Amino acid sequence: MEKYLWIGFIGAVIALLFAVIQRQKVMSYSEGNATMQKIAKSIREGANAYLKHQYSTVAKVFAVVFVILAIIAFASGGSMLSKFTPFAFLTGGIWSMLAGLIGMKIATNANARTAQAASEGLNRGLRVAFSSGSVMGFTVVGLGMLDISLWLVGLYFLAGITDPVELGLSDRGQRAYACVLAHRQPEYHGQPAGAVCPDGGRTCILQQ
Repeated sequence: MEKYLWIGFIGAVIALLFAVIQRQKVMSYSEGNATMQKIAKSIREGANAYLKHQYSTVAKVFAVVFVILAIIAFASGGSMLSKFTPFAFLTGGIWSMLAGLIGMKIATNANARTAQAASEGLNRGLRVAFSSGSVMGFTVVGLGMLDISLWLVGLYFLAGITDPVELGLSDRGQRAYACVLAHRQPEYHGQPAGAVCPDGGRTCILQQ
């Protein structure tokens, strides 16, 4: 499995590199005359103010949800919710906010450039529009793959978790999952199938 853990990082790098290339392509187009540039500047200022207000509100909500998840995870000893879940929620939110910030930046930089390019030709305008849209799309994909890959590698090498499915299960769920694996495989965690699942899975699945 170890040799496949780096595929996610490769995909993330390719996606983010493509997003950077597309951004540079968009920024190379003209923003138009002085009036268009002035309007675009005002739009950027308004968008920045909106993001600042929105992210300050979202950060408070994230903090509350993080605390709730942490209480559930640690108070239950990880039986109701994995202790990693609150932190995965936090990192996912941070990457999501970063993607939103990048998307807003490229959108407000591309609007006047798209209008100017469209005045020179429909095909030229569409090229700018699609390039600017691809920046946001590939940024979301790249950051998402990066976040998942970091967690997968971290859990595998630092926490010694080799099966992500088992991570999110309760104690009873883990016993049931062990029975399923034991029923399918000759051995599970070094134990014979009969020792883990003596009657084909019914006992340990129903056992409290």
